[in-house]
Amino acid sequence: MAEEKTLEEKLEMYVYAKVAKALASAKDERGVKFSLDKLVDEFDAREDMKGFVKKVYGEPKGDKIVADYFSEEYDRVLGSSTIDNLKEIYNPYFESYFKEGSEGEEGAREKAYEIFDKFKDDNYGSIRKKVEKAKAIMDAGEDAFEKDEVEDAEKTLKKYGKVISLINIFEEDKITKLSEPIRKDSRKKLANDIVLG
Repeated sequence: MAEEKTLEEKLEMYVYAKVAKALASAKDERGVKFSLDKLVDEFDAREDMKGFVKKVYGEPKGDKIVADYFSEEYDRVLGSSTIDNLKEIYNPYFESYFKEGSEGEEGAREKAYEIFDKFKDDNYGSIRKKVEKAKAIMDAGEDAFEKDEVEDAEKTLKKYGKVISLINIFEEDKITKLSEPIRKDSRKKLANDIVLG
């Protein structure tokens, strides 16, 4: 029987789909291809995914289908996690963003941990849905919702705002760090194509 993957291992399986989507929005087609190649290499070793990936990848619109599908899988895995699980995988960010002894940042790491600990048993996906709903209510305002509904939405955003913001920052940083070497390889390949082509 195969050993169950950790949360971090599951996220790593799908993360290059998120990178591909980020590079697609930056109009870096070569970077998208490099990212999806990494994703496909990951699934080449998995018999359960090989057929799906091989049939779609490389076909017209297939790259987008693969990126969208596995990006949604990444979001599903992330959403099914507790805040405490996420705190554990984000620990390197806590250590690098909140350096102890830095002027003006005393106690920031402990405060960041406290923000996560406050919701440690809560499901991230559930919190995210509450925040998305609250944002929609706030955007529509009292023209579409009752005053008490708008007030409740404000309370929800205040309650979960910091933890959601930190998770968004850490996720964006993760995707950016993974994108940078891919973009560099993409530019290197383009430069070689120009010189040798």
